[in-house]
Amino acid sequence: SLLARSKVGPNGKIFSFEPSKENISLFKKSIVENSFTNIIVVDAAVSDHDGHSELFLSPFYKSEHSLFEYNYSSGEHKGSKQKIKIISIDSFLEKTGNLKADIIKMDVEGSEKKSLDGMKKTIEFNKKLTLITEFWPQGVVNAGIEPKEFLEILTSSGFSLYHIDEFLQKTYHVTVNEMLKITKERIKKPVERTKENQAGRWYTNLLCIK
Repeated sequence: SLLARSKVGPNGKIFSFEPSKENISLFKKSIVENSFTNIIVVDAAVSDHDGHSELFLSPFYKSEHSLFEYNYSSGEHKGSKQKIKIISIDSFLEKTGNLKADIIKMDVEGSEKKSLDGMKKTIEFNKKLTLITEFWPQGVVNAGIEPKEFLEILTSSGFSLYHIDEFLQKTYHVTVNEMLKITKERIKKPVERTKENQAGRWYTNLLCIK
């Protein structure tokens, strides 16, 4: 969000959703120290409806808290949890009276399908929407869907997929099958983030353009 603020300038508006109490405190402190007045922090996780849920706290990183309990391939790490608010993007934007969105950055640790289900109106309304999302195969499996299903949800929503490949240091267009092939190769051959591969935590990012 802080990086996005440098791109949109003082006249743009950024809504940032963060459910972790500890992360919210640090985030708000950073906003104040940078004198950013157009970042609105929403104390909630993004999902497919409004309500409450449990946030499972990652035993590894503060950025990896999830609405789904962790189930790495090692199967040995368990974290604590806290009760949080959840909200859908459609519901939130409807309350502001404006469904317009230019860019959505999504890093929700396995909750991608629920998040997308809760922003269908927003995706339909914004014909030139850009979506940047983390693609963590083990994370979406933890949430009860297969990686292929998640990728197909993106393409059926009208997005073309581009792989932000940190290993090759380039971004390039991919089909669903091509991305699945890359995923299989990277997980099978831990060419990057060796320890994370061993724990089922290999991930990458996708640029999705309508």
